[in-house]
Amino acid sequence: MSKAILFLWQLCHNALPVKGVLLKRGFNVDPTCPLCLDDIESSTHLFKDCMVTQKVWEYTTTHNWLPNSMLTPTY
Repeated sequence: MSKAILFLWQLCHNALPVKGVLLKRGFNVDPTCPLCLDDIESSTHLFKDCMVTQKVWEYTTTHNWLPNSMLTPTY
């Protein structure tokens, strides 16, 4: 299994070792996002909701590293 497939499987199954998940599993960690210090670090927060991450995604489209259409939801 490639690392990318494993990562995507973990992301989809809420199995990435982010602080919120580690806290629920009994680890003694501060669950606060280390990037923004504003919310609990979850997969959703880390890759979508965190204001620092949002700036990174914006930067990728500004510099044409990713097409803007890849980041726009198509429900």
